[in-house]
Amino acid sequence: MKRNAKTQIGVSCSIFVKIIVMKEFKNYINCYLDTIEKIDKKKYQDKFPWVNDKLFNEQWQFWLGNKLIDVDGNVIKRSNKQKLIFLDVDGVLNHSISTDAIDAKCLENLREIVKQTNSLIILISSWKSGWNKNKKEQFDSDANYLDERLKEVGLSIFDKSSRNAYPRCFEVADWLVRFNTNKYVVLDDDWGNYGNTPIKEKLIRCDYYDRGLTKELSLGAIKLLNT
Repeated sequence: MKRNAKTQIGVSCSIFVKIIVMKEFKNYINCYLDTIEKIDKKKYQDKFPWVNDKLFNEQWQFWLGNKLIDVDGNVIKRSNKQKLIFLDVDGVLNHSISTDAIDAKCLENLREIVKQTNSLIILISSWKSGWNKNKKEQFDSDANYLDERLKEVGLSIFDKSSRNAYPRCFEVADWLVRFNTNKYVVLDDDWGNYGNTPIKEKLIRCDYYDRGLTKELSLGAIKLLNT
């Protein structure tokens, strides 16, 4: 009985945490999309009371540092139709019966998506920790390996998500605002990163136990990007 009670409590806590995360994500993305003329700290915090001064200041610095706003808080408007592929690695470019850390068939399927859509690759995988856009000399062994395998099929990473946010939908949201585009797909094997957010509609859910990024999934990604 005690074990069952603890299990029930654990499940309830997990559901509660997911609800809170989803609420915060919706506030986060809506703030980006709705506040297009002026970011006002007081109005922002009145609307989103869960954002304390520390969180607001961190977010403000992120916006400012990535030129999403000017020094007065005015949102820098963009009109960009660039297509983006948000790429996870494990479970996407490899799978349970892969003989290599990057599977050749999965890699070819990724190449076909890029070829058919002219998309840029944004790395959101944990592999990004050792990858630096303009500092190849700082690559770790995984980053070097990934870079070389991509080059074999004529691909390259444009950039990576700039922070380690959980859930991962926050990282994707930052890039969507930066590029002001809705032409994107997310290649990931973990649907829990996206909950019921609008981003989930763009998720191509790969399966580590079912060949990762398959031909069928790549065709679905191409259709989403070209629609």
